[in-house]
Amino acid sequence: MTPEQCRGELTEIFDQEQRLVDELLAELDREQRAIGRDPEAMSRCATAKQRLVNDLEALNRRCNRLLAERGHTTDRQGMEALLGWCDPTGHLRESWERLLTSLDEGRRRNLSNGMTLEGHFHQTRQALAILAGRPGEVETYAPDGRPGGLGGGRNLGTA
Repeated sequence: MTPEQCRGELTEIFDQEQRLVDELLAELDREQRAIGRDPEAMSRCATAKQRLVNDLEALNRRCNRLLAERGHTTDRQGMEALLGWCDPTGHLRESWERLLTSLDEGRRRNLSNGMTLEGHFHQTRQALAILAGRPGEVETYAPDGRPGGLGGGRNLGTA
């Protein structure tokens, strides 16, 4: 493979990855707006995110094959070496850095959504425990701040 062929293939891979990451970021924004409000939208987001991640993984495998064919490791150091060989102008390096920044933003948003979702689940579990009269499952605090609070409790109703 010539440097020009390598550059052409990496350009295609990076462009496709950036498009997919941009779609993923938009999906993460939709997910964030749906958390705690729209379970059907959450389900659609989960399906879309999985498809996008699968497509990104396929492109990553393609990139890793290209790295391995040139005898490079499949990490940042290997990519730096490959770009040094096939990208003397540095244009691809800029695309790659932009892609890495977008991927980091995606990880950050996904983590934030996960933490928000966990908070909603926690509140729902506590509300259900209170309604079911299972105070031992509710996290409360005593006046001095220690876990355990008032204890006791009664069933507020039955269905």
